[in-house]
Amino acid sequence: MNDPRLHALDKARPLTGARSDYVFAPEGSRLMSGLYIRPETGPKRYWLSALRKLGIRQRRMYDTRHTYATMCLMSGVNPAFIAAQLGHSVLVLLSTYAKWVSSLSDCTARLH
Repeated sequence: MNDPRLHALDKARPLTGARSDYVFAPEGSRLMSGLYIRPETGPKRYWLSALRKLGIRQRRMYDTRHTYATMCLMSGVNPAFIAAQLGHSVLVLLSTYAKWVSSLSDCTARLH
């Protein structure tokens, strides 16, 4: 692990130590005893609340990956960098988002 990740875990230890010996709940342990974060109090609740307050239609948090990739491609960010950020190969990234790459060149051509 790199230094920023180790630092984040050190910061999290006192906050999670009050609940259990784990920073992250062990796999398959959705305990309702208060030892772990319960789904109804997790990030999804805050995500949906923020979308409602902003007047944005409901969508999954996962969909932000697609928004990020699309915005990066349309802004001219290097596809290799975007692929690394998303954990994809450049081939997978471009096959998934190829229509946005051509849209970018179309848009650029219209602006000149």
